[in-house]
Amino acid sequence: MRIAKLVSIFLLAASPALAQPAKPAQAPPPAPSVFDKSGISDWTTPPRPTKEPKFKPPVAKRLKLKNGMALLVVENHMLPIVSMMIVVPGAGSSTDPKGKGGLASFTADLLDEGAGGMTAIGIAEETDRLGAGISVGIDADAAYVSANTLAKTLDQTTDLVAKVMTQPAFEDKEVERVKGDRMTALELRRDRPREVVSIMLNGAIFGMNSAYG
Repeated sequence: MRIAKLVSIFLLAASPALAQPAKPAQAPPPAPSVFDKSGISDWTTPPRPTKEPKFKPPVAKRLKLKNGMALLVVENHMLPIVSMMIVVPGAGSSTDPKGKGGLASFTADLLDEGAGGMTAIGIAEETDRLGAGISVGIDADAAYVSANTLAKTLDQTTDLVAKVMTQPAFEDKEVERVKGDRMTALELRRDRPREVVSIMLNGAIFGMNSAYG
């Protein structure tokens, strides 16, 4: 009788655990998705060449101004802009006087630093107002003045370029400022391998005492 009571007590104690539902079986992982390549071009096969476009190089009109300067005009009316370049042969660095190397380049840097009664800031502001850009540079054989502008402000931009080329101010304060900038650039050039190599290469080809060296 006592054994029967113990069995009954054990069954009552174990019944909550036995009554718990079994855990559901874990679902298998989803199969990897298949990437649809139907809408992607086959890059392994090169495309067939299309019809070769016809290229017609522009023809420059050659004119001569009253002052004897040659003028080359290439027309392209796709955009309402005008690009110009004035080339002055014989005004490059190869013409620098002996002992005054860098004179042509120094002069070019000063052309747009005040001209025609306008300060350097005034020239910059007028250039922005016209939607234009003006730059001056030289190489060994020539000096260049380039300008880009809107077609509707071409006349005003041309007038500004003329002032830069023919009426430079060469104000003392601008001369000293540009001189300081160039001295700093010369000091920094020693740490620029490409510039050092260029100087040494020109010297090896033309000679260190040559105007091109």
